[in-house]
Amino acid sequence: MRHRCRPAFTLIELLVVIAIIAVLVGLLLPAVQKVREAAARTACTNNIKQLALAVHNYESAHGRMTPIHVNAGDNNEGCFGTHYLLLPYVEQDSLHRRFDTSPALYGYMAPAHQPLVNVKVPGFVCPSTPGDHKATGLYDPGDPWAVNPALTAECPDYLSFRGYDDGVGGYSSVWRSKGRNSDGTAYDETFPLVHVQDGTSNTLLFVECAGRPRQYFGRTADPAAEDPGHWLGTWAGYGETSLSSSTYDGRSYPGPCIVNCTNADWVSNLYAFHPGGANAALCDGSVRFVAERTPPATVKALLTPAGGEILPGDW
Repeated sequence: MRHRCRPAFTLIELLVVIAIIAVLVGLLLPAVQKVREAAARTACTNNIKQLALAVHNYESAHGRMTPIHVNAGDNNEGCFGTHYLLLPYVEQDSLHRRFDTSPALYGYMAPAHQPLVNVKVPGFVCPSTPGDHKATGLYDPGDPWAVNPALTAECPDYLSFRGYDDGVGGYSSVWRSKGRNSDGTAYDETFPLVHVQDGTSNTLLFVECAGRPRQYFGRTADPAAEDPGHWLGTWAGYGETSLSSSTYDGRSYPGPCIVNCTNADWVSNLYAFHPGGANAALCDGSVRFVAERTPPATVKALLTPAGGEILPGDW
């Protein structure tokens, strides 16, 4: 009995099939990327919310807000920042207990703390941020203005800001410091959240300032712009800096942009790798997505706790 052979696909048929598959993949990839970014943004929103709730728990335990940093003497000996103080309230108490806060160790910069400050705390970073968060080179404890390249530390994507700088004057936020003066006298500038006169739902607590230690201008990182000692970048360390508007290229301030133009140490916007804006946590524990179109004046009003500003309803 004779069997008829089945003809193979012609070259044209194969090309048509390949073209159809390519079109389908091209249609599916953007959808997959959008789903991944949506999941990352949701995780990011939860991370910054947990930090805001940690501040509330700290206040419940201490009667005052978390300091933006604490130091035990002049030249910031024994200095630690907000994230270190919040470790017990974000399920990182075991890490917190391993630090030695004696002034002689110069806080987070001490070589003895290297295994601790290099712990990457998952809740301190946004899943959308590319690359690692490792700062290489810190100011040397023996000489505060010399950089020791052997010292490293992890950086967070969520920051507290001391105030707002518009190039004319400074405007304070809810964050204050605590510690000792050079003469040994103690000071504590912190206060309870009930003193936020503008309302806790109208006042910023944490904002995304992602990508550090790399310094981004637009979406381009500039290695030459990094602070060699990463004074303001690490989660364990000193965090007293100001928000500011900038030009759209992020290279100078003030300017018309306050969201996603730069994360530079010296002129920080809100900065994230989410399309269209960045997350911010308010003093009531809620989280808002701040759009790139948001005017600098609105962010300035949100940062001040007692400015009496009237916020636009659609910010």
